[in-house]
Amino acid sequence: MGLFDRLRRDEEGGVSETHSSFADPAAAGAGDSPAPDTFGAAPDPAPRPDAGSGASDSPGERSDSLGVQELMSKRTRLEDAVDYVGVMITNLRDKRTGLEKEIEDESVEIKNIHEKLVKVQEYIDTERQGIEALKERRNAVNAYADKAAERMNALRGMISELDGVVKSEAEQTRRFKESQKSPSEVGTD
Repeated sequence: MGLFDRLRRDEEGGVSETHSSFADPAAAGAGDSPAPDTFGAAPDPAPRPDAGSGASDSPGERSDSLGVQELMSKRTRLEDAVDYVGVMITNLRDKRTGLEKEIEDESVEIKNIHEKLVKVQEYIDTERQGIEALKERRNAVNAYADKAAERMNALRGMISELDGVVKSEAEQTRRFKESQKSPSEVGTD
C-alpha cells in the first residue's frame, strides 16, 4: 500500500497502520528493543493483537518477538520512500518537459532569426552585385566620356585649324582689296 493509498484511506475515514500505532504508542511491547532506524524516523510499532485482552506475554506468543513488526515498519517506510521518489521523478519529468518546451521554443526563434539572417545575406549579396554592375556601367560610361572628350579635342583642333585658314584667307582677301584700290580712292578716304 503506497503513501497515496494510505492518505486516501485516511481521508475516507479509515485509520492506517502507521497512524494507529502513533495514536497508541503504549500498545507496543515495552520490552522490545527497536531496530536501528535507517530513514531517520522511529519504528512504527503496531498494536499487539493480544493488547487489552489480558493474555499472557510469553516470548513464544508475542507476534513481534521475531521482528515482524519491525519488518512491516521498514516496509512501510520503504514504500513511503518509493512514493516520495516517484513524486520526485514526476516533478523532474515535468521540469524536463518544461525545459524541452522552452528549448524547442528557443530553437524555433533561433531558426526564424537564422532565416532572417539568410535573407539579409541574400539582400546584401544582391546589393553588392548591383553595386558591382553599377561600377562596371560607370567605368564603361567613363571610358565613353573619355573617348568623347578626346574626339571633342580633336574636333576643336580641326575647328581651330579651319578658323586659322579662314582668318588667313580673310586677311589675304583684305590685303588684296586694299592693294587693288586706286590711288585716287585712297586719298579721298
